[in-house]
Amino acid sequence: SFDYISCRVNQHTFEHPMEHGRRLDGCLFYDTECGVPAADAYCKDRGYGRALEYSLVQSMDAEETMTIGNHAVCDTRWHGCSAFSYITCLV
Repeated sequence: SFDYISCRVNQHTFEHPMEHGRRLDGCLFYDTECGVPAADAYCKDRGYGRALEYSLVQSMDAEETMTIGNHAVCDTRWHGCSAFSYITCLV
């Protein structure tokens, strides 16, 4: 019999991830390496191994997004910026 069982959380979901006070852009660098590369970089930056899943949306609320690769800012007033609505990271 077991006295106790220790469980480890293997994943964590970040809702509306941010980078330096701005919504996290869907691309690693401005308009390049979008989706998986940007989500993986976000997870690795927070001590996880990689992204398990994510969702991208067009950011249309006159808010800026920021890339994680080089901290470039995308201004939705002038560009079609995408942002992550969530990223689930895996250990």
